[in-house]
Amino acid sequence: LNAQSIVEKQITLKPTANLNLKLDFADSIQIKQSKDNTLRVKVTVNINENQHNDKYELITNEGSQSVRISAKIHDMESIRVPCKNRVGSNYNYHDGECLTMDISYIIEVPTIENLKIETINGDIIIDNAQSAMSINSISGFIDMSISTKANSDLRIETVTGGVYTNHEFNKGNDHFNGNPSGTDARFKFGSGDKSIKLTTISGDIYLRKI
Repeated sequence: LNAQSIVEKQITLKPTANLNLKLDFADSIQIKQSKDNTLRVKVTVNINENQHNDKYELITNEGSQSVRISAKIHDMESIRVPCKNRVGSNYNYHDGECLTMDISYIIEVPTIENLKIETINGDIIIDNAQSAMSINSISGFIDMSISTKANSDLRIETVTGGVYTNHEFNKGNDHFNGNPSGTDARFKFGSGDKSIKLTTISGDIYLRKI
C-alpha cells in the first residue's frame, strides 16, 4: 500500500503581511498561532488511495507585503479510477470513474495584518484568533476560539448553517438576526479594532470562548 504524502513549507512573515489561503480541495484546515514570525504549512495528501499523491502541488506566491498560497491537483480528468469506497469530503464522479481526495492542512500563522481563507468543502478550525481575518467555507464548518480580550469586531454570516457560541451576548454591542433566509450576527470584543468575518453557505459556525 502507498503511504500518505506530506508536503511542508515555511515562510517568514512580517507583522504587516497579508496572507491569502485559497485551498479549494481541503477536507480540513487547522490554523494555530505561530510562536515566532514563521508561517508553517503541513499538508497531508491522499488522492485515490494514495495512488496519485504526486499530482498535488502547493503553490506559493510571495510579494513584498502579501503571500498567497493555493493548491492544484494536476490532470484531474485523466486520473479518475473505478469507483470504490469514498474517501474524504472531496469527490469527483464521471461515467463510473471517481477521483477521491483527502487533503488536510495544519498551518501555524504568526500575528499578521490580515488572514484570508477560502475553501469549498473544508472544515476550518482556528485556535485563538488574534489577527484580522476573513474566513469562507461553502459547505464546511468554521470552528473559532477567541478571547473576549481580542479587541475584535466579529461578523458571522450563513445561509442555512447554524451558529453556536458560549460567548455572552451583549445587547449594547452585539447584534443577532436569525431567520429562514439565514443568520447575520455581530459581536464586538473590547475596542473592536480588528475585523473578523466568518462566512458559510450551509456549514455551521462555532464561536468558542477562551
